[in-house]
Amino acid sequence: MIEAYGAGFALCLSLILAIGAQNSFVLRQGLRREHVFVVCLICALSDAVLILAGISGLAVAIGGLPWLLTGLRLFGVLFLAAYGGRSLWRAWSHADKLMPSEGQSQGVGPTALACLAFTWLNPHVYLDTVLLIGSIAQQYPGRKPAFALGAITTSFLFFFALGYGARLLRPILAKPVAWRILEVLIGLCMWGIAASLLLE
Repeated sequence: MIEAYGAGFALCLSLILAIGAQNSFVLRQGLRREHVFVVCLICALSDAVLILAGISGLAVAIGGLPWLLTGLRLFGVLFLAAYGGRSLWRAWSHADKLMPSEGQSQGVGPTALACLAFTWLNPHVYLDTVLLIGSIAQQYPGRKPAFALGAITTSFLFFFALGYGARLLRPILAKPVAWRILEVLIGLCMWGIAASLLLE
């Protein structure tokens, strides 16, 4: 059981560490200290649902529905392109005043919806959690629950550490130019992911 738990933990950690649109969103919310708990919880619970679905056999079902991943990819491209443009616009138009604790604040509802979109409209999340983790879990017959628990533990620890640990970067981002650079990097990151999805 411990071996399966450790394998699930390590696999999920290797997948989740990559900088992506979802991680960028969590980081930004953590820096602004806006609805951090809600955002981290949505990300972690979404991963848990998808991991459990993959381990229970959804990986096989999705593998037989290529049109579903194609549709999700197109929605993801549009969403990431729009949100990336928004970040770049913020960097351009508010560079002289936008600080981690300043700027227009969003309510918890719109923030939660954006977080759900970053998670569920990204086809990579299905490839990682449902297909990859779900497939590898089949190598642990009788120990799949332990494997799933290891992967889910990673997700919870990572997102909450990223969301609440982001405040450690606030002194670095105390200058408007630093916050502007971060917004540009987030925008370019999202555009890059959108482009990669479009070219797949």
